[in-house]
Amino acid sequence: MLHRAARYCTLLVALLVSSSASAQSLEDLLKGSDGLLAPPATQEEDPEVSVSLTPIAGEEQNLLLSVRVQLPEGAYTYSQNPSFLGHSAIDTGRIEGVEPIDTGFLPDHPPKKAYDEIFEQDIEKFTEEVTWYRRFRMLEGVAASDVVVAGEVRYQVCKNTCRQFKHPFEVTVAGEAVERPDVFATAAEAPASAQRSGLEFAFRMVPTRQVGGEPKPDPLSVQFELFPRDAKAGEIVTLAVTMDLEEGWNTYALEPTDDQFQNPTEIEILETENLEAASELTAMPAPELEESELGTANIHRGRVTWSRRFTVQEDAPYGLSALMIYQVCDEASRCLPPKDIEFALGSLQAAPPELAEPVVTPVLAAVSTPDAADAENSVAAPPAGGEREFRFDESDRPAGLGWNLVLAFLGGLILNIMPCVLPVLAIKVLSFVQQAGESRGRILLLNGTYAVGVMTVFLTLASLAVFLGYGWGQLFQYDGFNLVMACVVFAMGLSLLGVFEIPIPGMIGAAAGGDHREGLTGAFMTGIFATLLATPCSGPFMGTTLAWSVRQPALVVYLVWGMMGLGMASPYLLIGLYPRMVNWLPRPGMWMVRFKEFAGFVLMGTVIFLVNAIDEALIIPALIMMLGIALGLWMVGSLYDQTTPATRKWAVRVTACVLAAPILWYGWDLYDRAVVEKELRAANGNDSEQLVVHEDELPWQPFSTERLEQLLAEGTPTLVDFTADWCLICKQNEKFALNTEDTIQFVKENGVVTLYADYTDESPEIKRWLDVFQQNGVPLTVIFPAGRPEEPKVLRGPYSQSHLLSMLKDSVPQPAKTAMAPDSSTER
Repeated sequence: MLHRAARYCTLLVALLVSSSASAQSLEDLLKGSDGLLAPPATQEEDPEVSVSLTPIAGEEQNLLLSVRVQLPEGAYTYSQNPSFLGHSAIDTGRIEGVEPIDTGFLPDHPPKKAYDEIFEQDIEKFTEEVTWYRRFRMLEGVAASDVVVAGEVRYQVCKNTCRQFKHPFEVTVAGEAVERPDVFATAAEAPASAQRSGLEFAFRMVPTRQVGGEPKPDPLSVQFELFPRDAKAGEIVTLAVTMDLEEGWNTYALEPTDDQFQNPTEIEILETENLEAASELTAMPAPELEESELGTANIHRGRVTWSRRFTVQEDAPYGLSALMIYQVCDEASRCLPPKDIEFALGSLQAAPPELAEPVVTPVLAAVSTPDAADAENSVAAPPAGGEREFRFDESDRPAGLGWNLVLAFLGGLILNIMPCVLPVLAIKVLSFVQQAGESRGRILLLNGTYAVGVMTVFLTLASLAVFLGYGWGQLFQYDGFNLVMACVVFAMGLSLLGVFEIPIPGMIGAAAGGDHREGLTGAFMTGIFATLLATPCSGPFMGTTLAWSVRQPALVVYLVWGMMGLGMASPYLLIGLYPRMVNWLPRPGMWMVRFKEFAGFVLMGTVIFLVNAIDEALIIPALIMMLGIALGLWMVGSLYDQTTPATRKWAVRVTACVLAAPILWYGWDLYDRAVVEKELRAANGNDSEQLVVHEDELPWQPFSTERLEQLLAEGTPTLVDFTADWCLICKQNEKFALNTEDTIQFVKENGVVTLYADYTDESPEIKRWLDVFQQNGVPLTVIFPAGRPEEPKVLRGPYSQSHLLSMLKDSVPQPAKTAMAPDSSTER
């Protein structure tokens, strides 16, 4: 229980103090074996590995190589699926006297498949134990005593931490004959096509090319699908070719730019059977325009899917063959030569390529393959290609690094007047008054230190975006982070209200009133708290700029986020350079004490906002913990003063800890139990909350990919609001634009369906849709016009009711204009 509290608190401390550490250091800090997110280290048992080579009963000359891995209790290892970088591998580097029958090793039982949030892909795991088999045939004239198979088993074992193991082996034929395992085909020598059953309509592969006489994999995988596999005459089937590129690599679009010298991607249909083309080849997502010293190019990063539709002609088998040609380059513009892959699917597939593997995750939720994960355990993915290609207006999205840096600076500047920052801004006003009488150099140093605190958080958030894929404000999806932030802000509020004095040298908010001068540490911490509290808000320019930045190289991410931090800190740097700008403030006096107390109440309102963002079952534990904090701080701040002897001070402090600690412990115990229950509900599929709709709100329906696809297929005008309880700008849009009388009336009169996509808690499904519309976080409102769902209208950041209504009017069918009948009185 304590380790969960320690992680949340330590993560907050890391956000407060990390700035100049390298990005790699931050990744190690968060994800390493000794990192903040790693469980406490314990002495773990090593796995046991045994390798044997035995005759197969009833199959003369055939041998069975068995590799058995027995795992410690609670540990797991990975399958041999190469789509995951940490996969297990068995190499047979030396084979004497035998030849392999099978192309690779087969496990004695299938692995468990589950979607991993960190790696953003399905991961295959084995628990307890697993045995991999491979059959060999003895060469003619070779005695069993002359057979040798040697190699190495490489695998990871994960429990609290992941450890890598290498187990070299060298075995000879030994032991009594064993029965052939059930994982092999019935025939002693099953043909390759039989061993690869289930790959006719869908398979994936990691292409390789010869380098120095050895095969070397390309930095990507390609998935080929033709679905559905049971279509009837007149129905549509879709060819989807999906490429997943490793980080730092890109490929090129179907259409090159005028000055592009790299080869575009080509997918040429060579032959079809019982199929007729019904559409052109399209790509999803749309390519990005990259500018470099070498010119411009249309590129794809990450995942891209090319798709084309076909119509089935008769109730008979169907299939196609095609040729794919692609080229990939890295961030330094080092390119591999073009590579071609010829493939066939359906009835035209004689045999899959040698490197073909079963599809683990279909591109579309509707795809079904024998090896696909159970639909109940998978999250419906938004259209990642194949079915829809969205084309939306990007005229408001700046192109090029220069413009994005300018808009990042403006977005950071505007953050200073956003509602989230106002509580801490009041504290900063007090510091300006207290700086009166200080030297110009001292004032510049204090405001510069405040700016360093702001930049610290922005660079830390940039690192989280680079290495963990976090979006703006995404930390507030975690109840533990909200709870720790609420407790810290609660303590700051108590200090401003005079309950106790903040134990940070020079921190504004002492119980003594205005006697203390602002110090460097206090200025630094104020900058940090102001920035952390700003993250639930998203001002103009921020959404598009941050979304653009996270698709760029890491250096650009740091430049953009750092420029945004500089924009937020710029007013204080300007005041540091020109101190006379604050002469309009009154002279220090009793008004400062009252203003400080008022700021304390504002911080208490911030606490309510933070507590409101956590799960309802966690609110009571949070309030109990705050009671313990208030009791302890009240005793420390009120039961002694500066003249009290040291022994009495320590007695009060110890007593405060003794009384407050059990309350805090009880509150955290309730919190930990509630978190466990919430995780169990989520695991059992009972974590869905009922969407409550009030009379003065739009007729919201819960968002789901399935429901949206149904509405789009019906041609229904649909509005989707991507929002979160912790997002103040989202609530502003809902209050002044969405849930207004005029908007509600228009929606009801025109049959617009409104879907509520709640991103308060982490949701892979909603995250994928945000990625589709190239958005780094919420708010985001998308309107799908009637009859034109592939041309959605996108609203980012804050917007007005009039702007929303104009978008809605363009998205619903307009009434037909009828000619006026001529006036009969004028006829002769």
